[in-house]
Amino acid sequence: MTGTATPEHPETRGEALISPAIQSILIDQFRDQLRFGSEDYPDGTHLAFEPEKDATYAACVESIKAGTVSFTDFLLMQTFEVAAETDPGRLRMTLTSLGATVVQWIESLDSRYGGM
Repeated sequence: MTGTATPEHPETRGEALISPAIQSILIDQFRDQLRFGSEDYPDGTHLAFEPEKDATYAACVESIKAGTVSFTDFLLMQTFEVAAETDPGRLRMTLTSLGATVVQWIESLDSRYGGM
């Protein structure tokens, strides 16, 4: 299309493409790979974690209702969701959700305490 302005890519304006929280996670993961190599552990998930999954979900809902919910509540609930998930596709989605919560928590810390 002629005459149409092409927006500058954020990187060319000096803007970060990923958040500092994600940068920190990537750096840590890179260091671990350099130090320990690439590890491939078994998933370790099992339906035996269903009771904990249900209990942490109920506790999280109660905390939401009481107005006392915290990142720890969400993290524990999602951790047991991961532990109880045996389907690989759903496990990946659940892990992604858990990772997003971790990133949100880090970004909240950075916002409250001026980055670390």
